[in-house]
Amino acid sequence: MAAPPSGMLPGLPSEYTELVDQMRDTQALLSKHIQAQNQLETQLNENNMVKEELAQAPPAVYKMSGLVLVKQDLADAQSTVSRRLEYITSEMCVAARTTRRATYCVMPSRGTNPLRLGP
Repeated sequence: MAAPPSGMLPGLPSEYTELVDQMRDTQALLSKHIQAQNQLETQLNENNMVKEELAQAPPAVYKMSGLVLVKQDLADAQSTVSRRLEYITSEMCVAARTTRRATYCVMPSRGTNPLRLGP
């Protein structure tokens, strides 16, 4: 069953309706952050696989430059993959922090009630 449109929650006071709208927005933001984190994890796994393949000392390494394959030095390829892994790892830390913040907004700590409006 689809959720009613924003501002169309019958029987709820306007304060609750505003909180529900905020919760929906925050959940959408959390979903976006989780999707970005999953994408980074996929890139990390792919680059780790490339690093393992390069460690087996292939006879030749090629990179795609436009529509042409260009021969590349093995040390350069390994260096590029290592830098890429460092960058992805640092981005994963940033993504984890933002996901934690968004999760806290969606699910505040126990003992607090986000819907409590009065004292």
